Amino acid sequence: MRLLVPLLLGLASLSCIESQPDTAGDKALIETIFAAADSQEPEGLDAYLAYMEEDVILMPHDHPAVEGKAAYKAHVESSWMAGDTEIRHELIDFDAFDEVVIARGRASGTFQPAGSMEVYLFETKNVFVFKRAAGGLKVWRVIFNMNPRDP
Repeated sequence: MRLLVPLLLGLASLSCIESQPDTAGDKALIETIFAAADSQEPEGLDAYLAYMEEDVILMPHDHPAVEGKAAYKAHVESSWMAGDTEIRHELIDFDAFDEVVIARGRASGTFQPAGSMEVYLFETKNVFVFKRAAGGLKVWRVIFNMNPRDP
């Protein structure tokens, strides 16, 4: 039994060494996906959706979960009806594994409600889970929340 644990740990470390993910490639692709998410135009949304799994789930702050690529698209388009948004996603950190990549990020920008002169600043914290797929990464889960407002 004493020999079994070190042997299993050694085998596990060898399997990790043999299949190291391409973290530089992952980072570049995540930044490309985030840039597509920043676009507030139909073409940008289509580019962003091309990086999504069909069964994507978005868990937005203070809203019900959005399930599936078509529902995700409808969610974004409905937000466009509410007003104008300028947004920039930023990658803070990520962990790459054989089958998934988990990225922690931040999105900040402005929102101007339709028919209003008021402009609101916002910042969110987010977690993206990407599945590895042929040709790169696909957005599979997105979780975000707003930073607390100042009192």
